[in-house]
Amino acid sequence: MTWDDIDFQGKSIYIVSAKKHRIPFRDVPLHPDLEKDLRRWQKEDEDKTAPEIITFNDKPLSSVKTAIRNANRRAGITRRIRLYDFRHAAVTMMLASGGTLNPFPKLPDTPGQIPLPGYISTPRLSCSENKSI
Repeated sequence: MTWDDIDFQGKSIYIVSAKKHRIPFRDVPLHPDLEKDLRRWQKEDEDKTAPEIITFNDKPLSSVKTAIRNANRRAGITRRIRLYDFRHAAVTMMLASGGTLNPFPKLPDTPGQIPLPGYISTPRLSCSENKSI
């Protein structure tokens, strides 16, 4: 993802879909908190030559999968952990802390609530009740 994929004026992010999906891309609404972080990161990256948002040593990541594998290896983690596992854990923790699966009930050009099969029901916990979250 490059800085050109962020539309600060239109408050959206251009996301290229995986090849297995029917739509080639989608525009995702830009949350105000994320917009603040992205603007700060963009200012921090003014001196960098790579147009990508996420880089390592001023070079774009060629593979997120490889980056995660290398980070796990350097951290001494021997189990196979995929990006999907991080996403699944984040959603599960969000649900456990009282979050909702569908913060945008109906956006223009969307079918409404998006089904997310595979996520478990968790008891409602606050972060102070569960220090591991």
